[in-house]
Amino acid sequence: MQTAETNFSFSGSIPQYYEACLGPMFFEPYAIEMAGRIQKLQPLNLLELACGTGRLTKHLPAALPQDAVITATDINPAMMEHARATHAFPGNINWQVADALQLPFKDEQFDCIVEQFGVMFYSDKITAYKEAMRLLKPAGVFIFSAWDSLDNNPVPFNANKVVNDFFPSDKPAFFHIPFSYYDTAIMHADLQAAGFKNISIEKVNLTGLPTTAEDAAKGSLLGTPLYHFLAKQPPQLVEDIIQKLTLHYRELFGSPFNALLRAFVITAVK
Repeated sequence: MQTAETNFSFSGSIPQYYEACLGPMFFEPYAIEMAGRIQKLQPLNLLELACGTGRLTKHLPAALPQDAVITATDINPAMMEHARATHAFPGNINWQVADALQLPFKDEQFDCIVEQFGVMFYSDKITAYKEAMRLLKPAGVFIFSAWDSLDNNPVPFNANKVVNDFFPSDKPAFFHIPFSYYDTAIMHADLQAAGFKNISIEKVNLTGLPTTAEDAAKGSLLGTPLYHFLAKQPPQLVEDIIQKLTLHYRELFGSPFNALLRAFVITAVK
């Protein structure tokens, strides 16, 4: 997950909960869907930004030509380290810590740049898009996903509600960040400002893989930078929050837990 100049660090034990609990619920369905889109493009030199714990990365080799080269990057070393320790990757993947606002690659190096749920964290989206434009070959494709609003994603919406109930005067802001970039007119304008053309924005609603309400609660609370806020609280209070959210999720979504997910997939051409 690319944080690019924000203070939302995905470090400590976050990668573990992010991969094990959030991964199946939130990211795996979109990783499979995105890999299918990449397969239709058949790029020979692909750059993945904000690779996180490798949810999309692990699907890319099978989607690309056998001689394709994949470069996977993230600004958070801990996320990439967890990816490599968790999944078995082939040798045609190059790993590199990199900030999407200042990428260490030469001009027109890639046929395709892909990113899953990272752009929302950028402090300067147009600068990041200009970097993607610089690195793409002529007619190269930039394809990425971004979440719909918090109100339209019931799992994080309810996690935010439960946490706010415990901290009415000191509400953590994290949940509003990943779900802040949902205005399609702004997305289109930002990409145009960076020089992209043939911009397509598609709403894609999916269902998370079945999980348990407890894992969903742990992922929502401990698999995000909200963890750093909770780590400063008394351990029993954190357990109480996890328990309340678990019960709340169970009542709302049943068992097994299936998350309703709403996001956008954006494609733009150089």
